[in-house]
Amino acid sequence: MTHSSMGDCGTTGRKLAVDFYGGNCNVGGGCPWTKDGTKADLTLNLYARKKALDYVRMHNVSQAKCGIACCIGKKEIEVTIWDEHNNEVESYCESKSPSELIKAFSLDKPIYAQMCKEGLFENIK
Repeated sequence: MTHSSMGDCGTTGRKLAVDFYGGNCNVGGGCPWTKDGTKADLTLNLYARKKALDYVRMHNVSQAKCGIACCIGKKEIEVTIWDEHNNEVESYCESKSPSELIKAFSLDKPIYAQMCKEGLFENIK
């Protein structure tokens, strides 16, 4: 049996996405976990979670999904929100730099042990 990156087939990231987001997760990209706050797979997953939570609170609904698309090296982010029935309810572009997201989620501080213990999204309010 081969372990580590030598045997990585990409399924671990998908399993982690389902573990974090639940069975109704749409997995279209990388794993939502890393210990490097400069990586989009962490910052954009946290941002998508925040956008979905903001929508839920603002519209007093039980759940929402948020998808984010972007290109490496560009500040433009395409944001799409779906309601609990998978109807697209919002779609727009905004500009966020990686450094803004890193600062917003305190990823420039030693918080990774706490995130592992309490959960990836515990501090996303």
